[in-house]
Amino acid sequence: MTMLKSALKSAARTVAPRVYFRYKFRSLRAAGHEAELKLVPLLAEESKTSLDIGASGGLYVAHMVDCSKDCVAFEPQPSSADELEAMVKTLNLPVPVERVALSDIPGRATMRVLVSDLGRSTIERENQLDDPDGSERTEYEVPVKALDEFSFDSVGFVKIDVEGHEIAVIQGGLNMIKEHRPNLLIEVEDRHKPGATRQVLDLLHQMGYAGFFIYDDRLTSVEDFVGEIHQDSRNISGWKDGWKRTGVYVNNFVFVPEEKVASFLGPANVVLS
Repeated sequence: MTMLKSALKSAARTVAPRVYFRYKFRSLRAAGHEAELKLVPLLAEESKTSLDIGASGGLYVAHMVDCSKDCVAFEPQPSSADELEAMVKTLNLPVPVERVALSDIPGRATMRVLVSDLGRSTIERENQLDDPDGSERTEYEVPVKALDEFSFDSVGFVKIDVEGHEIAVIQGGLNMIKEHRPNLLIEVEDRHKPGATRQVLDLLHQMGYAGFFIYDDRLTSVEDFVGEIHQDSRNISGWKDGWKRTGVYVNNFVFVPEEKVASFLGPANVVLS
């Protein structure tokens, strides 16, 4: 059945690409498996650029593009970048795709890939890439840049999903973050890199950001985050089950400049309730 679906998708993409990508874009827009997607219209700004770092299949791009001036997608994994680039070009979306990994030092890096779970592709050396479901693996070199190498007029929102490499991405974009003070949405998990969650929370606190996570459909301060309670890896399955959660598992964190917190919290909690 999986092979048949794949063949049908490939045929539709070839024969009627505009119809195929319109359907895919609408499906991404309708996706709601991450509560944080509801916050994107509040985190992005219509007059500013949004950045999707680790864009993968374009889930967040689809939610960013209508509430941003434009959106830049960073995706080094070739097949994901190909699909994303084909979608934005076919639908004429204002989304340039940068086929690079981001880090603190430019150059080249080895990307390790789970063939059956491309979203976990990573250049983070400390990520053991554990996979109890036993996907095949491959690796290849990818170009690497620092975020501060890019020039942006005005950045309002940055989403980061880089499987353990979050600190390096932030450090490579410190000048941009200090200048533009964008809202941030960062996926960070200690199972990808031990101690990563606390490192990210502490660094952004030092930069004048207030951090939050969604718990019981409300924004909760990161001061109340307890890894053993809120990020217990026993509560999340693998790719064969679609990463089904059987208990509390928090891996997405929202960061808002302290000067914007008051105006953000009210509307955000209304959207989530």
